[in-house]
Amino acid sequence: MVRRPLVAALVACAGLHPLLVAQDGAPAADAPASAESAPVQDVVPASPVVEAPAPAPQIDTSDWPVIEGLTLDASAIERAMAPIAKYPFAPVVIDPAELRRTLVYMFGSKELRSFRLDLDLAAEMERQIAAGRDPAEFQLADEEIRKTIEQTIEQIKLQYPTLDPEDVLRVNNIHVASLERMTRQSRLFATVFLPEDPDQWPPVSVEALRGAGDGQIFAQVQQSFRDLQARIASGEMTEEQIAQARQGQATMRQFVVQTVIQALDKSSVVEMAGDGLPPEVAMRVDGRDVMTDVVFDEIAGRVTPRDIEVAKQWLTKSSLLEQVLASRGHLLSPAAARAAFDEHMAPMMGTMFPPEFFVVQVKGFPSMDLYKIHHRLLASYQNMIAAEITDEALAAHFEQRANELLNVARVGVEVILLSAYDFSRGLWKENGWADAEARAREVSQKLLEGQGANWSELQDQYSDFWDPPAPTTATPGQQPRRKNKGRFAPMSRNELLGEMGENEFTLYVDGTSVTDEFFFYTAEGAIAGPFKGRLGYYIGRVTTRTAPQGNRSLNEPDMRSMVLQDYVNERFNAFAREVFEAGTAPR
Repeated sequence: MVRRPLVAALVACAGLHPLLVAQDGAPAADAPASAESAPVQDVVPASPVVEAPAPAPQIDTSDWPVIEGLTLDASAIERAMAPIAKYPFAPVVIDPAELRRTLVYMFGSKELRSFRLDLDLAAEMERQIAAGRDPAEFQLADEEIRKTIEQTIEQIKLQYPTLDPEDVLRVNNIHVASLERMTRQSRLFATVFLPEDPDQWPPVSVEALRGAGDGQIFAQVQQSFRDLQARIASGEMTEEQIAQARQGQATMRQFVVQTVIQALDKSSVVEMAGDGLPPEVAMRVDGRDVMTDVVFDEIAGRVTPRDIEVAKQWLTKSSLLEQVLASRGHLLSPAAARAAFDEHMAPMMGTMFPPEFFVVQVKGFPSMDLYKIHHRLLASYQNMIAAEITDEALAAHFEQRANELLNVARVGVEVILLSAYDFSRGLWKENGWADAEARAREVSQKLLEGQGANWSELQDQYSDFWDPPAPTTATPGQQPRRKNKGRFAPMSRNELLGEMGENEFTLYVDGTSVTDEFFFYTAEGAIAGPFKGRLGYYIGRVTTRTAPQGNRSLNEPDMRSMVLQDYVNERFNAFAREVFEAGTAPR
């Protein structure tokens, strides 16, 4: 999902990165929204050695949401096979621990990364203490952390005087309860890996910059520090000037944080669920376990029943597909899946964007591990239909769909969103879905009565697309594109996908796409919907259509590759939905 800045930045001294908000202020990439996308009745046409884990901490589970496992019995799995052939299967059992781990992967990626960084911090602190560094240097005063958080809150109030700071943080997928932990860890990271004096930087930090081709930056930071120390010693600077200079150097160090983190990631052996870890273990880093329930405890207070349904739908669909593909002899082995994934990700290696950026920001998956699981199923399915992937089939797909997608046709559409989600607060509305459905039916009836002539009036009155206020510190170039109640200028399919809060992850989980209903299947001038999607119910009117801007053909190798990818993806999502619906239909 494409993201846009809502909070320009937190206070620099907090050491936190600029906050980003998902489109519309909707749940961010690691917080997918709705699990359903079935249309309402249309009323308008349209391996290292594993160390022994430390004793698990005592966790108070009294405020956890109720999470029950689920069992897909043999008859359910046979129903899932019905579209292809019937096979006898043993039941698929998904226990609560597996559900909690999936919820961690979906909605707790920040927390999981934070626990991973804790391990890196602990290992480096142990090394530095053994080398003679005073352990007291790693002790951060509670008062310092408190003041930093207060400054952060005050900065948010200054930038968004009309919004509650807690809501602003929540919209950006940061929660007040975790703000202290984030602030403390960020400060400790600077103390351990990027202290004020660059000559005290550990080897991993220096080598990270050199390995990324940023050795010159290290030399600049080093010289800047030495120059400042000399000027301070000469007595030529005031206290205010010294403070400003030190703040500038802290900002310079902040620029290299991600480079160091990426180097730490590359130097570690990380195992996740797809590598065969038991459900009780969310992550294993160089043989050290991060337990599922320890991470889940960090997010339990904000997990909603809707989130639990998303996790159940993912696990159910993926389990049924694994059974189907295995029964047909096409499920890739773990080793073959790893090889296929490495080949798939190879073009991303060595680019300015790390693979995780591609997976989370471009593809929209909440975590790398879920993407690996999905890719194994997708690659297995492609093997299963290999005989059907002919030049004729790709040519037909190109004419029917891929030409508009890849040669960039554009569609202008106006959308009325009846939302179950409160964008301004980052929360699901109480009884939001029932209310959204009732309003969708109400708007549809009024459109019928007015024969569509009252569209603009109804869009102004009912549409819930939200434009966040611009921060008081924003310059004209930082102003986000306004949604204006859902009136979208002509755009490509992928651009519209982002506006609708959809991505490759949601297309797989939901099995349908509101975007595609409007972009591919609604005629110019026509009104279609309501469709149940990510955040509520959508009714759309296509205002303009422009022909594909490019003229690239299927004969070009890279174009053929992209057409093949879209062909397989579209068919796989339809197949996954068919299997899921058959396997979960009432007896």
